[in-house]
Amino acid sequence: MVDKTKQEQEQEEDLSINTLWVFTIRPAEGKHEAIVALPSAQGGITPLIADKEKQLDGLRKTAQEIANEAKQDITLLKFDRVEELERITHNVIKSSPPPKVVH
Repeated sequence: MVDKTKQEQEQEEDLSINTLWVFTIRPAEGKHEAIVALPSAQGGITPLIADKEKQLDGLRKTAQEIANEAKQDITLLKFDRVEELERITHNVIKSSPPPKVVH
């Protein structure tokens, strides 16, 4: 059995999602906690969620700006229990062979 170097292990871990950090807000008038999100240029929304700790500094600055503007506290939550609940597989579509060309 070949032992992986520390660098190989770190690279492999970088490809997996083992932890999620999520910025949440609980509006003063409501009881439901929500994930903080920003409008995206494509018309959708971009949630303040990170899967690597090194992404947090940039998101913290954005969260602070939102908290100041909304005059509400924002909470950073960490989720680190991974449980695969379901695997949704892709459908394999068999293509027909290309037609034979007769000269």
